[in-house]
Amino acid sequence: LQEHRKKYAGTALAQKYYKEKEEVEQIQNKVLKRWEKYKWKEDACLDVLEAVPFKSVNDWAVHIASSKQKTQEMLHLAAVAAQESIKLQKEAEELEMKIDCLKKTLEETTEDHNNSEMTENQKSLEKPEEFKERYMSK
Repeated sequence: LQEHRKKYAGTALAQKYYKEKEEVEQIQNKVLKRWEKYKWKEDACLDVLEAVPFKSVNDWAVHIASSKQKTQEMLHLAAVAAQESIKLQKEAEELEMKIDCLKKTLEETTEDHNNSEMTENQKSLEKPEEFKERYMSK
């Protein structure tokens, strides 16, 4: 077998075959190196990626639909809370006005009471003077 190879290795057809075989091996080696390089990059990328939370498209669609519904409920509750807040703010303003009115009334009442006491005191002070005048005149 080796003698046969040696005998035909020198022919032009055999040389062309060996040359093409060597080129094919070089191309295969390049492809293998590139494949290993990309495989390494792919593994690195997969390490970076997180696990997929959804097993199927249907699970994903259900999650989105429930998120949308929850968002709509939250927006509705926020609108109700805003209306309630406005209502409470109006009530607070009305109560504040009533308190101010009551304070004013209390001040006026206290002032009237003080004025009436002063008037009574003045009247009582005048009476002894009248008494003295009468006493002196007699």
